[in-house]
Amino acid sequence: MKPDKVEDGADISVVILGTYGCVSTGISVRKLRNIVFCHPSKSIVRVLQSIGRVLRLHKSKDYANIYDLIDDISTAGRLNYAVRHALKRSEFYEAEGHVVTKRRYEHK
Repeated sequence: MKPDKVEDGADISVVILGTYGCVSTGISVRKLRNIVFCHPSKSIVRVLQSIGRVLRLHKSKDYANIYDLIDDISTAGRLNYAVRHALKRSEFYEAEGHVVTKRRYEHK
């Protein structure tokens, strides 16, 4: 199926973009309010470029949310690479002045 093109200024209330790895380059959706990271990357360039996509200004938005999901499967006191990379990304967010709220959810 061919994706519909979202024209700048189009009268739509929700923009949902699902992707793996291409938000860091090549897209421009100014109405984008939320971005969800679900991949354990620690590349500062990729992270900051991706954040820049959601921070683009648009007259219809006054906030942006970044959700960074981490799967902690650490064992024997050793942090798995996903957690180590998440800690690095958290440093990037804080260094850029973003408000960071951390929550832990236990899987049952």
